[in-house]
Amino acid sequence: MLQVASQTVGILEENTYIVYRPDKQAILFDPGANPDRLLKWIKDNEWQVQAIFLTHCHYDHIGALDAVRKDLNVAVYASAIEKEYFQDPVLNLSSTGPYEVICQPADYYWEHLGKQNIADFDFEIRPVPGHSPGSLMYYFDADQLAISGDVLFKNSVGRTDLLGSNPFDLQKSLKDQVMTLPNEVMVCPGHGPVTTLGLEKETNPFLTTFI
Repeated sequence: MLQVASQTVGILEENTYIVYRPDKQAILFDPGANPDRLLKWIKDNEWQVQAIFLTHCHYDHIGALDAVRKDLNVAVYASAIEKEYFQDPVLNLSSTGPYEVICQPADYYWEHLGKQNIADFDFEIRPVPGHSPGSLMYYFDADQLAISGDVLFKNSVGRTDLLGSNPFDLQKSLKDQVMTLPNEVMVCPGHGPVTTLGLEKETNPFLTTFI
């Protein structure tokens, strides 16, 4: 059975997640900032990170990427739509932040979404554009777990007033890719607390607005 742990990092309080098995094999999601703290956290827990997955490539989700990937010596997987974001501070939005983020590109880009198996982790990639054009949600069906990035938060949804965002795409993503998951799914968002899809269907005012 998979378990999930998180660290909140950076000035935008981004959630970096680890999804791991009982044997400590793990996937790291969105190393956004504070690489020394993230690496200490990983080593203290003896997780064996097999890959780094990105939900999207805004700077608050990739700010620690270079340092972490160098130390862990693992491959990075990202949306093919956001290939240019790694080395473009305008696209990754760091040009409007307190510091610019330029990092090495991903090792692999998801050209085909849907069901995947990486390092014996079975999961589904769901496209959830809107907050950014290449936003992805990683859904672990057997464990009812979703790493959702910035598409859905507790009582809120991702911003659509940013470069590359689109409110109509977000509406479609919520309707077609998020709301179709079971109510029991634990949603691990890019910012804020963990929630469940069932709770958000009942209480999130943005879902009734969008859908």
